[in-house]
Amino acid sequence: LDSTFARLLCSTIITEHALARHGVHFSTKDQAERMSIVVSGHLTYNFSGVEFSVATNEWISEAALWVEGWLHRGTLVATKRSDVIGVSAPALKEALKQSYEAQTGTAARFAYRYALHFAQDDCSHDIDVILNCSDIWGDSEHVHQLITRSIGSSRPSRRHSVIGHGIVNKVFKHLHL
Repeated sequence: LDSTFARLLCSTIITEHALARHGVHFSTKDQAERMSIVVSGHLTYNFSGVEFSVATNEWISEAALWVEGWLHRGTLVATKRSDVIGVSAPALKEALKQSYEAQTGTAARFAYRYALHFAQDDCSHDIDVILNCSDIWGDSEHVHQLITRSIGSSRPSRRHSVIGHGIVNKVFKHLHL
């Protein structure tokens, strides 16, 4: 990380949120301003009448970081006193613009490759299906694999690049970067 990005990460990108039992962190159709990571406690995410558990070390609403205008698809409520760290989408966008990585195109290349790998993994879905999914995008192992493939030296195969390219172009119309 360059020093500008590191300073902004500590001062504006990361925020803390304490929730009392039954405290609502966000509701359906609220503008998503951040990705949230549960530090302690336990929350329940209700999407279309189905409840999902969101426990310590899990995150929700990653889409807020990558998709412009993301609206929450469900409601997130603390089932007991909980602490949540937020990663502010607007602050992250601004920090990336100011960082050395952004000036050299590193951040944009990473975002493109991440979106391409995401689209390849889910290429059977139309962009409307992808963008209408819930605030829970996947498990940590899947995201770790996407990140590793995105920053690694291996490039997607030509076949996969062609398959995912149309979806990625549509997704990039919604990306912050």
